[in-house]
Amino acid sequence: MGKGVQVLPLSYRKRKPAAMPPILAEFLHLAQSTHFRTLV
Repeated sequence: MGKGVQVLPLSYRKRKPAAMPPILAEFLHLAQSTHFRTLV
């Protein structure tokens, strides 16, 4: 479980920020930190 949570955000942060604005990227990072813990 811990591995999947660490591998997913890494791929997301490398793909999203490039096509998304910094504000959205930051929001996604925050949402992942909170929502990911609740989801996973």
